[in-house]
Amino acid sequence: MPRQSIIPAMFTALAGGIILLVVTLWPPEVGAYMVVFAPDSEKTTRLSAVLRAGGRIIETSETRPYLVAWSDDRDFIRRVRREGAWFSIDAAAGFGCAPKRRNHTFSDGAK
Repeated sequence: MPRQSIIPAMFTALAGGIILLVVTLWPPEVGAYMVVFAPDSEKTTRLSAVLRAGGRIIETSETRPYLVAWSDDRDFIRRVRREGAWFSIDAAAGFGCAPKRRNHTFSDGAK
């Protein structure tokens, strides 16, 4: 196969992969988010940032710099970034770490 035909094919495959990754990880307007913080952030800092931003904690870890949060507010991502989060992605796409909402009862009684 000539080199001239390989380069456009490689570019197309790379562009398609990037688009697929962005679309898959793009956070939803509402729902479960994987919120990522600085690696040296403390658990209490991560928890309070999500709570101040109006989210609910679904899952957290002492050793990982991210947690899974739920929010029905469309402005949650912007507020949690203001509180120190690096970024947020769709938790369901983020390596399958988001439990289904119907399996959880939150403090306000939502299921």
